[in-house]
Amino acid sequence: VVAISTEDPPVMTLRSHPHVRHARASTRHATSADGNSRLTGSLAIVLFVLLAIEGVTIVRIGPLLNVHVFVGTVLIAPVVYKIASTGWRVLKYYIGDPDYRRKGPPVLLLRLLGPLVVLLTVALLGSGIGLVVLPRTWRAPLLTVHQASFVLWFAVTSVHVLGHLGEMIRVGALD
Repeated sequence: VVAISTEDPPVMTLRSHPHVRHARASTRHATSADGNSRLTGSLAIVLFVLLAIEGVTIVRIGPLLNVHVFVGTVLIAPVVYKIASTGWRVLKYYIGDPDYRRKGPPVLLLRLLGPLVVLLTVALLGSGIGLVVLPRTWRAPLLTVHQASFVLWFAVTSVHVLGHLGEMIRVGALD
């Protein structure tokens, strides 16, 4: 907060806003599990936006195919990071790291769906990459895999996103 005095000449001073001071104090005690949650939540928001754009391209895939391919390619990096950050959380939880044990596991349904979300995501992105880089002779089978994996992926990922929506908004908003 900037404060300007009524002295002659005016003097400008900087003061911490009370909320800023509180935020700084609370981050001093942040754990690696908190950092992992923030990273995962931020990635989830990025993925949510990119996937929404990708969803729009599906409605008119013909004229938007180039945009679909571009956004699909952009999705690869945040998807890899999200799989890595959630994989790290799972690893740290199951090897008994106290910070991650204190945070606890996701609800059972989401733990069971997690590997399926990863498998279908890899199938979807992998078949999409294959459609772009492999010879045309692979087009028909890869397109079938791409479309089928999308239908399954959409169903499973919808449950996954709804299950984590509150956490994604709460944790992602910190950044």
